[in-house]
Amino acid sequence: MFVKLVMKSENHTIKLTYGDTKQHYPYVSMSKILIGDSIRDAIKKAPMSDADLGDLVGVSENTIRRWKLGTVTNIRKSNLTSLAKILNKEISFNEKTVELSDTTSIENTITLDTPTGDLELNIQVDTLLKQKDKHINLLEKTLKSAEARIKEQSDIISQLEENIHLLTKKLDTPNINLDHSRMQFIVDMQEHTFLNCTQLYADQYGADAFEVIKNYTWADVIHKDDQWRFPIIESYETDEAKELTRTWKLKEANGSSTFVETVSISLDKEKRFKKVDAKVSTKEMWVKSNEYYKSLSQTKEVVC
Repeated sequence: MFVKLVMKSENHTIKLTYGDTKQHYPYVSMSKILIGDSIRDAIKKAPMSDADLGDLVGVSENTIRRWKLGTVTNIRKSNLTSLAKILNKEISFNEKTVELSDTTSIENTITLDTPTGDLELNIQVDTLLKQKDKHINLLEKTLKSAEARIKEQSDIISQLEENIHLLTKKLDTPNINLDHSRMQFIVDMQEHTFLNCTQLYADQYGADAFEVIKNYTWADVIHKDDQWRFPIIESYETDEAKELTRTWKLKEANGSSTFVETVSISLDKEKRFKKVDAKVSTKEMWVKSNEYYKSLSQTKEVVC
């Protein structure tokens, strides 16, 4: 008597054909089953490489090759199920081994509950669903975080614009709005403070533009190697020369330094407020600027 065992899952049915169920029950209950010649032949005739077949089954290319060559003589039930599904074969047992055969229609089929088989497939589906939900949750959190950051930045920009408006009105200076796509800032030449600053410029020394406007002075930004220039600029550099291109060394929050080239224009008749446009420069240009200021100090005999 031959009986066909049908293992049903939501998307696939696997038929196991074998002889006396009691005689072959040990093979069914074992975690690993002996491989028959038909399995090796089916692998050899598979319309794909060993590597691709291994990816589909969920094992390595070497495992597929060992099954095919017979260096490994047994196979796990879960791998056998996957292999049969991929190769479109039926699983059957003879007296000693498990085999794969072409799908055929056999009468006298008995449908039995097989919790093990169903469980193996259901676990895979559940895992995929959980992974999908996990990725969706992660994307939703990322989107919420991005929206919160955008709102935070919008609030900061609104606050900056309000401060600019108040400062402009209070000081009765020309329009001190900046081009936020450039590295620009506006300084008070008497107080050595910042009236306005773009984030691109503040990024050069790892700061927040709003914090620069509220609390920073030149000494917080200019590297100590350049602070000897201040008395020379204030005492001996002409107004015209102050608006020429110079390179400065800035100090970053992490302790390193960067170089920027600046050029400025006056915003008021007294030349107290200057709008400065900056761009990344080099150490060579910084050295040339140092030579210029040293020449002023030597000419004017300034003690630095």
